[in-house]
Amino acid sequence: MDSILVIGIILFAGFAANLAFSRTRISQVLLLIAFGLFLGYALGLAGTPAAASLASFTPFLGALALIILLFDAGITLDVFMLVRVLPRATAFTVAVFAITVAACASLAHFALGWDWLLGVLLGAAIGGSSSEIVMAIVSKAGGVGEYTRSLLALDSALTDDLSIITAFAAVQLLAAKGTVSLQSATSLLAAAFSIALLAGAIAGLAWLWVLKRLSKNHSTYVLTLAALFVLYGAVQTIGGSGGLAVLSFGLVLGNAKRVGDFFKFEGGYGMGERIPEFHEEVSFLTRTFFFVLLGLLINPAGITPAIAAFALALTAAIVAARLVGQKLFLSGQPDSRLVVMLVPRGLAAAIIAGMPAARGIPAPGFTETVLVVIVATNIIASAGLMLHRPAKPGPRVVSARTARLK
Repeated sequence: MDSILVIGIILFAGFAANLAFSRTRISQVLLLIAFGLFLGYALGLAGTPAAASLASFTPFLGALALIILLFDAGITLDVFMLVRVLPRATAFTVAVFAITVAACASLAHFALGWDWLLGVLLGAAIGGSSSEIVMAIVSKAGGVGEYTRSLLALDSALTDDLSIITAFAAVQLLAAKGTVSLQSATSLLAAAFSIALLAGAIAGLAWLWVLKRLSKNHSTYVLTLAALFVLYGAVQTIGGSGGLAVLSFGLVLGNAKRVGDFFKFEGGYGMGERIPEFHEEVSFLTRTFFFVLLGLLINPAGITPAIAAFALALTAAIVAARLVGQKLFLSGQPDSRLVVMLVPRGLAAAIIAGMPAARGIPAPGFTETVLVVIVATNIIASAGLMLHRPAKPGPRVVSARTARLK
């Protein structure tokens, strides 16, 4: 099948998934993953040149999806609400991640006899919600409060880095038999977060100045996209978290009026209406290809009943850890059931799933287990979205964005 034909079919599928979501509340994420699985195996696309050419874009598309969706989260969130939720969100995220990793490592060790470090690597792979998927779901869900959106944005962004750093440390220990101290891992994590938040905020302030002087230029969105790529790549290069830098950058632009008032900027500062409009279209394209590719990664032939049962047990542990975190840190908060059930795993988990094979570490069933967890957690997230009933018809996020653009 021709690659261009496949791309066209995927775009139609993305539109159909959005339409189905608006009518049935079945997450477009799950529908697109299922469509990728359908393309790969029901139509015999797996292993063909078309599938190979699409799969070759996976690393780039994963980074692009992260940039686009975290920028979207930033420009639609209230910065003052984000500051309010930061301490609670951090405590919730770290506790849930630690409980998940410990539970997964214990299950892998006692049920399958895996090495503890391999169990920790498995826990790191599936320990954090996918920021790409969480923000894609929440952006389309009605009645989700600003507090909950801020909490979920921070939670999913932080766990991406927790997963990657924990996985890196575990792989280093497994492959090289070296030592990675808790102190060095903690320092690495703190540096990654602080560098990212500071760099993103400074870049956002500078970009407000640029946008003010290019307000009549019709290419401001393309230029902003270029700035996002440079910011993400530069922060990643110096050891920071590119995703958090993009989120911080978006927060400054999305709250331009308040930021301008705080710093006593003279004149009107803001994004205008053109950037959010173009960004919505780019976000649609990115989400569609990312989630279809995720479906293409799944190989049903390698999933045995034992692997499926083990993966489902891990999924139950993920939800249980989330429930414990909710009871400890979010008791009485709005949308608590939705927070517990929004547990989708995504590309970061899929990338970590390939680490043992890439480093020559024997781990039979590791990749297949992670991919089953990805599908199962996305089903749970879709169910949570369908069951979500807001306590009252609170303001839609788009209204917050519109208010800040005026």
